[in-house]
Order: sequence, then C-alpha cells, then structure tokens
Amino acid sequence: MKYKKPNKLSNFQILGLLFILIYLIILFYKVPKSGFDSAIWFCDFIMLFTGIALILNYRKMLSVYLVQSIIVQLPWFVDMVSLLLFNTSPLGVSSYIFNSSYPPLDFVLSMRHLLVVPVLLIYFIKNKFYGRISFHSIVNILTFILLIGLGVMFSNPITNTNCAYKHCIKIFPNFEPLVVHIISFLALVMLLQLAFIKPIRRITVFLKNNERKSKYCIILISAALLIGIIAKYVKTI
Repeated sequence: MKYKKPNKLSNFQILGLLFILIYLIILFYKVPKSGFDSAIWFCDFIMLFTGIALILNYRKMLSVYLVQSIIVQLPWFVDMVSLLLFNTSPLGVSSYIFNSSYPPLDFVLSMRHLLVVPVLLIYFIKNKFYGRISFHSIVNILTFILLIGLGVMFSNPITNTNCAYKHCIKIFPNFEPLVVHIISFLALVMLLQLAFIKPIRRITVFLKNNERKSKYCIILISAALLIGIIAKYVKTI
C-alpha cells in the first residue's frame, strides 16, 4: 500500500490547538487553587469552543463565536484602553489586572482576552461570515443556558461567575430576585446580538475587500495593546 502523507494543519487549526492548550492550562492551574468556577468563565469556554471550531473549520459556529466574543469582551477592551490612556476603569471589569498582588502567571493567562476576536476577524478575512439570525439566536440561547447554569451551580454571588447572580458591569442595574436577573440578562444578550450581527457582517466584508491592510492593522493594534498592558503591569509589580 502506498504511503499517504498526512494533511498539513492550517495556521487556523494550529491556533485552535493553542486555544485548547491555553484552556487546559487554565483548567489545571486555576481549579486546584480557586475552584471549578474559575475555569467556567465565558472567556475561557469561548476559547475552548473556538479552538474546536477552528480545528473543524466550522464557519457557522465561528461566526457565532465572533459575535459573542465582541459582545462579551468589548467592555473589557473599552475598560483596558481607558486604563492605559486615562488610568480610569469606567466599567470596572479589568482593573484587577493592574493590582500589585495579581500573580504573573494569572496575568499571562488573562492575555487570552486579546486572542479570540483578532484571530476570528483574520479568519473572516479568508472566509465568509455566516449571518443567519435564527442560527445565531439558537446557539446564543444554548450557550447562555450552559454558562449561566454552570455559574449558578458552581459559583456564588461573590464570585459571580459569568455574571450569573448580577451584572458584572457596574453601569448596568441589577434586578432581584435571581430569576428576574436571568431573564433580563438573556433579553439583553439577545438584543445585543440582533444589534451586532449586521454591523459585524459589514465589518467582515470591509476587511475582505481590504485583505492585506486589514490583516496587518488587526495584528498591529493587538500587538500595541498587548505591549501597553505588559508595560503597565510591570510598573505595578
């Protein structure tokens, strides 16, 4: 039988393996130290799911994960840029990184926030974004049920994993009892999804039309933000 050379992994499949590896590091590092709820944050699970979808080249799911990641991580990016430029945390979601007691390995792992959105934007320079609202809605509801369910089961109002008990962003009002919070949170997620799908689809079309410049701009912006965060963190320790 003639030997058949195995197919070479694409760059995106290699990045998918890297995302899964990062999640496994988080799992084995954080869980023994801080409990299971420390490894079920949206940003961790979305990295795992994105890694699997990149390996499978599952464009439909990657389209959903891009929208989800932008919605959930946009407050982190806004807060981080404000901290770097003005030394203020208007949304209160990322100031923990520049605490002098924040361990270096935890800081390194926190840089995962800078990976998923840029990688998926570059992915959609090469691939067409899937914008079917019905598909996005179904996956969003299932993702919400999974992550909020895990947050309620394995965290508490203090750790508040995945904002299961109250909103994580201080400018949003909180509702009681818990069931009202969950219903209002789901409604907010779905409304944001409907608001974001068309603009994100247009952005991906624009990126495809300016492929080379778009790719370099995404890489340069991500690198500049990473360097700025590292420099600020070094000053705090």
